[in-house]
Amino acid sequence: ALQNCRMRPSRKSMHVNHPKSTMGIWMKRNLDYMRIKRIHVGGILDPYESPCRQVHRWYRLRYVVYATYSTKFTRWTGVMTVKLLSSLASKPVVLGAISFIFLHGVTSTDFVAHHAVHLGEKYENITLETKEAERRRNERRRNESVRICGIRCVLPTPPCYAFNYRESDGSCQLVSNETSGLVESDGFIAYVQRLCLTEHPTIQNAEVSFEHWSGKFPAPPGGKVILRCQHPTGFSDGSQLHTAECASASPDTWWSSFKEGTISCSYRGKTLYKYPECRLTEKGREYIGKVSETESGKECLRWDSKDFGTPNDSLANVTFSEHFSNLDTWSHKNYCRNPYGKERPWCFIMDEGTEWEYCDIPMCTNEDPPECKVTQQGGEYIGRMNVSHSGFACKAWMEPWRRTITGNETFFLPAFPDYGETGESHNFCRNPDGDAAPWCVIKGEDLDKEYCDIPFCKVREVQGGSKGNVYPECRLTEKGKEYVGTKSVTETGKPCVDWEKNQYGMPWDFFNQEMGYSDHFIYADPTIHKNYCRNHALYREKPWCFVSEPDIEWEYCDIPLCHYLEPPECKLTPRGGEYVGRRNTTISGFRCQHWLSVYPHSHEKIKEYLSAFPDEIDGRHNFCRNPDNTAHGPWCYLKEFEHRWEYCDVPFCPRTEGERCDIRVSGECMSPLQCKKNTGGLAYIGTKNVTNSGNPCQLWMSILPNDISERDSFLARELFPDDLHPSHNFCRNPGNNPEGPWCFNGASRDLDWEFCDIEFC
Repeated sequence: ALQNCRMRPSRKSMHVNHPKSTMGIWMKRNLDYMRIKRIHVGGILDPYESPCRQVHRWYRLRYVVYATYSTKFTRWTGVMTVKLLSSLASKPVVLGAISFIFLHGVTSTDFVAHHAVHLGEKYENITLETKEAERRRNERRRNESVRICGIRCVLPTPPCYAFNYRESDGSCQLVSNETSGLVESDGFIAYVQRLCLTEHPTIQNAEVSFEHWSGKFPAPPGGKVILRCQHPTGFSDGSQLHTAECASASPDTWWSSFKEGTISCSYRGKTLYKYPECRLTEKGREYIGKVSETESGKECLRWDSKDFGTPNDSLANVTFSEHFSNLDTWSHKNYCRNPYGKERPWCFIMDEGTEWEYCDIPMCTNEDPPECKVTQQGGEYIGRMNVSHSGFACKAWMEPWRRTITGNETFFLPAFPDYGETGESHNFCRNPDGDAAPWCVIKGEDLDKEYCDIPFCKVREVQGGSKGNVYPECRLTEKGKEYVGTKSVTETGKPCVDWEKNQYGMPWDFFNQEMGYSDHFIYADPTIHKNYCRNHALYREKPWCFVSEPDIEWEYCDIPLCHYLEPPECKLTPRGGEYVGRRNTTISGFRCQHWLSVYPHSHEKIKEYLSAFPDEIDGRHNFCRNPDNTAHGPWCYLKEFEHRWEYCDVPFCPRTEGERCDIRVSGECMSPLQCKKNTGGLAYIGTKNVTNSGNPCQLWMSILPNDISERDSFLARELFPDDLHPSHNFCRNPGNNPEGPWCFNGASRDLDWEFCDIEFC
């Protein structure tokens, strides 16, 4: 009822330190009226008197504004404290404090507001804490203390998200972390921007996705969390879906369709536990969830910290890392694992009397192993696939993957996630040697092993970012391997070091350390990437870069998710190494062979160039890519015997909407030059595409009708004066023929190439 009431504050109650300043003028101009959005009134209202008249009669608003001018920051700073004076109250009641910044000398205003929302509570994760030496006794000095605290919060770039203030001793605590919990604390008031710092309500075992935000805290107003239960009956209240939304009207408040703790994702009273956040076997060696504390609540140590030495029950002649899936310890961080075959997952702890403890990892509701992998290498996979990608039967794992110790039983190497739990006939796809994906030994023609068709598990859905996030200055996936933007500072503001310097040597998680350093980069050239954030590594969670501090070496970068996560069906550069589209047919219409398949065409591109792929590879991946920096763009092997490979129809991305460009040089659109300056015509960049005898020219990137894929001398990029693209069939002279430009015959194989009639300039 009071929502639309307007109240005119008294001019006498407005105090501005600099009344002639731009801030003072702004205050007088814009605060003539204040709209009351929410008010809680104590006592009894007269039902026969309008609510607005009651508000005017009972209450008046007073604005106390303090302003200071800082030459160091060249901007106005201050705090506005809004107080409600009531005849029913013995003293003014502070409703809220608003910290704000006014940029000096500009017409626009950068306004940062912090709202008092939690009385008797304070935020955790304190970034900075200060205290006033002397207790402020009078009202004005108290206001000055909260003003100083607010200024300290808004001066950093970006401003802190929240601050805690206690009037009794002037304690000021700033919170710059992206998420923070609340704890009870007498005397404190927590102030926060209009966003959500606290964690959203959850329902155990529910699948979580996000709408209107990426899931990264702090959550913006209107950011929604969507929870789904995979049980056929849905949640325990019968609903198939529940939501929680960061409230727009109330800072740091979640509006949800359920009360936390009263709803479960269960069936007949049994909680649903879904892999990978549970174990499929008693020992749980396949567990790769993210629990990082023991049964007694102790925090786990990182597996790569080396604080605990060599465990007593580690196997002889097997290195420490070889006990882990994917032969890696770093990616397992401090999560509970079972690398040595104990009774169940465990971890090392920092305790004088105990080195390690078990973790409370539940058994999965459905103990049938999923036919999918969670990681790129899939070392955790314990499914029952026992045929290779091309359909060859897998042979049982024997030496050297099985070993027999005298006086003991035969066992599999610990890199098998299910060693000791399968019979003699174990012939399922696994990855015991840290290869690119699960594989098996086969008996087929000239092959002895092949990868298996294991797709990625759908762990959680990734939601798009803000509307302003447009590729390539954002990432399309969580890991962001495709990111080729220009950000060059880390999350903490440290400048990135040029990739070319390679001052710390080959990164440990560049796949296949036998390859050269440059071969792990998109475009096979670290110089092109300058010092921009990238993610060529196997285990990093998102784009990162090296920094100049040897104790740290590297840090992650804050690269937002794109608003539209669908990859563009075009390339940004001539070689198109960044392309992550879904095209899986070539220019001539041939189907692409899956990258993990070695039939009908055997290759080792995955083993050699896995780091240079702009995305992760699973058994379903047969999309056009350019991992080895082939001259003219994305390509693929073919699912037919006669021809081995061909380029794909991936055009350049238009620089402007509706742009048509036939001639590009280094990616830039150029006007055609329809004549040659000399007989050889090496620099000719016209659009003639007919031979002397009138035959149409064949596309330079096509293998039909003449298969030119193996004629490297004609396809080398440096031999063309312009960039080739899928529709490029213009006369050129890549072989430096003295008689001038020519092209392959696009009409037949009888005469595979002819000269073109190009006029002199």
